[in-house]
Amino acid sequence: MVATARESARRRPSAGRRALGWLLRIVAFGILFGIGGWIGLVVAAFPTLDDLEQRAEVRYVPGAILASDGTTVLRRLRAPRTRTYLDAGDVPELVSDAVIAAEDRRFYEHSGIDVRGIARAARADLRSRTAAQGGSTITQQLVKNTYVGPDRTLARKSREAILAVALETRWTKDRILAAYLNSAYFGSGRYGIVDAARGYFGTSVDKLTPAQAALLAGLLRAPESNNPDRAPAQARKARARVLDAMAEMGSISAAQHRTANAAPLPAPRRRRSSSATELAPHLSDVIVGDLIEQYGVARALGGGLRVRTTIDADMQRAANDALVPITRAGLDSAIVVIDPRKDEIRAVTQAGPGARGAFNVAFDGHRQPGSAFKPFMLAAAYRAGYAPGTIVTSAPFDKQYPGGRFAVTNGGGYAGQTTLEHATWHSDNTVFARLQDRLGIQSAIDVAEAAGIRSRMDPVPALVLGALPQGTTPVELAHAYATFAAHGSRTSMVGAGGPRYLSFVSEPGTDDPWRPRAIRRQVLDQGIADQVTATLQGVIRSGTGTGAAIGRPAAGKT
Repeated sequence: MVATARESARRRPSAGRRALGWLLRIVAFGILFGIGGWIGLVVAAFPTLDDLEQRAEVRYVPGAILASDGTTVLRRLRAPRTRTYLDAGDVPELVSDAVIAAEDRRFYEHSGIDVRGIARAARADLRSRTAAQGGSTITQQLVKNTYVGPDRTLARKSREAILAVALETRWTKDRILAAYLNSAYFGSGRYGIVDAARGYFGTSVDKLTPAQAALLAGLLRAPESNNPDRAPAQARKARARVLDAMAEMGSISAAQHRTANAAPLPAPRRRRSSSATELAPHLSDVIVGDLIEQYGVARALGGGLRVRTTIDADMQRAANDALVPITRAGLDSAIVVIDPRKDEIRAVTQAGPGARGAFNVAFDGHRQPGSAFKPFMLAAAYRAGYAPGTIVTSAPFDKQYPGGRFAVTNGGGYAGQTTLEHATWHSDNTVFARLQDRLGIQSAIDVAEAAGIRSRMDPVPALVLGALPQGTTPVELAHAYATFAAHGSRTSMVGAGGPRYLSFVSEPGTDDPWRPRAIRRQVLDQGIADQVTATLQGVIRSGTGTGAAIGRPAAGKT
């Protein structure tokens, strides 16, 4: 028999008694650790509960994402003018089960915070050494989406927990669940479960299938990372996790589980025409996702935020114009411009058949780097004591490794005895295969990771020729090359891990803007990084990259 999550609600004590019990535990916890401020937080939280309940009635204040000049608008931030909301009790049972399975399995049992869930998430995070598991309940997430600010501090989490407990004394579980689904962001510009169902599947919420409900539930935790438009592989994994959880809870049968897992993903949507005129629409998509993560949907889109990015408006226009001929030729392409002095993105754009719509080629489009991976092996060689003038052998390479045979040839012939820099200029595959064989595959992986490559790299012989399991993205590869140009130093945004694209976010009524943290480290020896750059200048000057010689200093790899 298929059970539902709502059945457990019948056995729970009254909301008032449960809330009182949790409040007493919270206060006791604060006293135990000597945190006197907790009492003040409890007192201060209750007057704002009325504000929380009225958030849906508040008039939204539009904001903007701006270029680095502070005046050029990349995107207007505004909540959708027309929204369709679900009322309490109108959430279909299938959708309710999917969301509870994905986000808060004890939703009908706890009183706003779930100590057992927090402990379970902490154990999972310790095992995986990541922060992948969430300990927040649906009620806490509703509070975050509609009221609580972005600072990830004990005070904010405490206020969030207290408001969640207080809210459960006033609202039914069905009302909380409906409000949460109305306030949640589902990626690709879809706000609220009604808009998400219509936008992704062209259907109403009450007609969603188990596969569709599970996919939408899987978007709640990471609406852009698990987005079927941008990352279909991740979307499938997220959907599968939700379906597994639904099966474990008895919400769907084994047959429904198999059918839903085999269901195709929705076809990628077309970008709305209003975004076609934006200067940097795909970067704006990324930033909107960041803002929603930090501020919640209501404040991100209706809180009057002014977001200053690192984008140079003139460079962005030039990058867009540069892709026009490539677009006409029907080729997929992307341009990423990074200032290596600060590791800041100055321009990012994309074009081509596969780049249309919501898919973000620059940030999410994994492609094989091919010979563009060779500079990491080159840096490993310089680390090991090689010099640009070291004599190397250019001849067919054929060796049996434990995993199989690795045979390498050159399409343009062989140079015999040549120098390492000359082999780099002409992208000699056989020379780099021999370097890897002598220095070890891991040597190139170590350099690539230090430079900024975060995609998976397997220690296989073909790695030196750019054979990665999933490839790399244009932003990732540009960031790694910027490390060479920056004399071996690299700046990364904390959390995101890539180059910076946000300068600060200001909010009406505050004089203290939020600035994303970034860390700059020396990851490669300066002499080695500079030697790689000098060698790559030869690629442009007299090697395979002469087409990029534009009369100014340039280094690169084809």
